[in-house]
Amino acid sequence: MDVLAKAQSIVTEHAFTIGVGLLLAVLIAGIVWFSMSRGSVKSPVLENQSRVNEATTTPQEQLPTQEQLEEMSNYANKMEAEQKSTE
Repeated sequence: MDVLAKAQSIVTEHAFTIGVGLLLAVLIAGIVWFSMSRGSVKSPVLENQSRVNEATTTPQEQLPTQEQLEEMSNYANKMEAEQKSTE
């Protein structure tokens, strides 16, 4: 109990100094965070998202036509029917 009482007395004696130190630490952290956020013009997350969008979107010319889609569907149905008949 003596250790706790000693710690409590130290904290109460230096409460103002501790409070000012914590306030300064928070202010310095805020200034650093603000300067870092202002330093980056473009967010790296947005740059990555634009790369992903570019890589995953296909131009209209490369998409299959309606006729090709129907042919693929007919072929899939034909293969499915053949598989069922062999079972």
